[in-house]
Amino acid sequence: RHLDPTSALDVVLGICTFRDRRVLVGLSFWGDAAPLIVMLDRETGDVVQTRDGYGWGDRFRRCTSIGDTLYVLVMSGNPVPGSALSRVFALDGDLNVVRASDVYDRYYNAMATDGQFIYLGGVWWSDLDFDGRLDWVGVVDVLTPELWIVASIPIYSSRRNNVTVVDVKVNPATRGVWVAGTVFSYDESSEDVKYHGNFVLVLDRTGDARTVVIRESDEYYVGPAYGLAFDNDGSAYLLGREGVVK
Repeated sequence: RHLDPTSALDVVLGICTFRDRRVLVGLSFWGDAAPLIVMLDRETGDVVQTRDGYGWGDRFRRCTSIGDTLYVLVMSGNPVPGSALSRVFALDGDLNVVRASDVYDRYYNAMATDGQFIYLGGVWWSDLDFDGRLDWVGVVDVLTPELWIVASIPIYSSRRNNVTVVDVKVNPATRGVWVAGTVFSYDESSEDVKYHGNFVLVLDRTGDARTVVIRESDEYYVGPAYGLAFDNDGSAYLLGREGVVK
């Protein structure tokens, strides 16, 4: 069915399940863009409740839930140093704010939960080789349900190329946390972006990590990674600009 929750131009950027609802998050254009949350009935697809996020940030980007709390990722600014601001809001069943947390100089692309922690994946910036230029460093931040950051996992390239995390998902079969990202370089003079490969990082409950790297020259390279998906058996699928690899 076609769904048009408001009379404005609506853009959906994320979807999640919250109790007996489906939640859509994104933004709505009423002249100026404003963040928007839409809750749907899981059975009928009817709109149950909407809420705008004026004053919260530029756009609701992702959402997830633990029990009776909905968590929404709000992004402001652009993915550049000094501009990016990430905000996480915890909401109750009536979409009232219970608590909030601001994270500066992080640009998150992904949000997931294993029921115990919240995982945010994206990028931060650091001068890794002391050349006066900030490099992109992939990062996964681990938050408690109270929105305290208890761990940060940086992801570097051995060749000092730029790295960004594009997706974080929890494998439904193993409950392990899977992280997908891409490695690239950027020529400031020509503004050209060259992609060098993708990676998948798997974190399990014991804290061990396994990494799969797919280089640009490999047979299974499908262009820069966009996201992850799983089937019921727990097999993972990496979505790229040029295809899908299992």
